[in-house]
Amino acid sequence: MSRLTATRPPNTISDGKHTAMWIRRSFIAIFVCVFIALVAVDWLLLRQNSTYERARQAEIAASGPKVGTVVPPLDGVDVSGAPVSVDHSSAGRPTLLFVFSTECPICTLNWPRWETLARRLDSKRCRLVYANVAGPMGRQFLNEHGLNGVTVLARLDPRTLEAYSLHATPMILVIGPDSRIKRVWLGRLKDNDIPDLEETLGLAGASALSAPPAQPTESQIRGRFAKLLVNQGS
Repeated sequence: MSRLTATRPPNTISDGKHTAMWIRRSFIAIFVCVFIALVAVDWLLLRQNSTYERARQAEIAASGPKVGTVVPPLDGVDVSGAPVSVDHSSAGRPTLLFVFSTECPICTLNWPRWETLARRLDSKRCRLVYANVAGPMGRQFLNEHGLNGVTVLARLDPRTLEAYSLHATPMILVIGPDSRIKRVWLGRLKDNDIPDLEETLGLAGASALSAPPAQPTESQIRGRFAKLLVNQGS
């Protein structure tokens, strides 16, 4: 006679909880791994972009205008198409040249500082000149940036572009009355550029440039480019 052994029925509820917990932990582990991988890739891309940007800046600086170079008059046309020639030796004072493009987003970010600087300059001590090297430019652009009444070249002569090595924007050049380039700033103006700029222009000790002005928002930048495209198409 055989003896019947009682078997314990499986605890399906407990097993289901363990399975659900295991699945949940697996998903969390996968999510953490993917998140770490994405962060690592993002970090590598940022590092690569930073390295590329430094190399690009060095390349542009190497091929751009050189301090000490004697340059010819700045030749081009204004927004109406009339010829303009800026002879640095005729002014008897340094020329502060803002080089930009109407299609350059970094130039858009630089405009608030440029406008602050322009308002503080003494025209008896320094001549202010703006030069657009690319993109359409009309009177609306002059009005938006308060450029009425100052020297603005809407388009430069190709020979002037080569003579000055203006291959990138934005750029600031200080040119002496001897037509020699004194200083060059390339790219977006940073806080540590401001004291150097102030000293070069005789503005050292003033605080108006040291406090960064409000930068335009991304939506404002998109709006400006949208207006530019509409004006270009009309």
